[in-house]
Amino acid sequence: EAFCFELDSPIDGTAVAFQGARGGWHPLPLGEEPSDFQAKVISGTQRLPLDAQGHPIPLSESDDTGLHRFIIMNASDETCDKLPKKLETCPPSFGADFQILGLRVLIQP
Repeated sequence: EAFCFELDSPIDGTAVAFQGARGGWHPLPLGEEPSDFQAKVISGTQRLPLDAQGHPIPLSESDDTGLHRFIIMNASDETCDKLPKKLETCPPSFGADFQILGLRVLIQP
């Protein structure tokens, strides 16, 4: 079944997302291209990932069932250069530069 994320951001800035499954963390694209690992966010509620017109891009997982974890981190424009490009551990410890949101999902066949 298709899904997307709803982020209620307290700030304008940039977001990155990671998916945790099978013992590892993987960057999650937040745009139309597989290499779009960052997305601009605005203060308030929005859905992620988004296409170029700002419409949600549905996500799905049919190959890898089981427990999945998702983390979305957002930072202000002044600190977004510190957002990680990879994630080794969860929860990450980066200090107070980011808002970190986590979610656990059980994906069933």
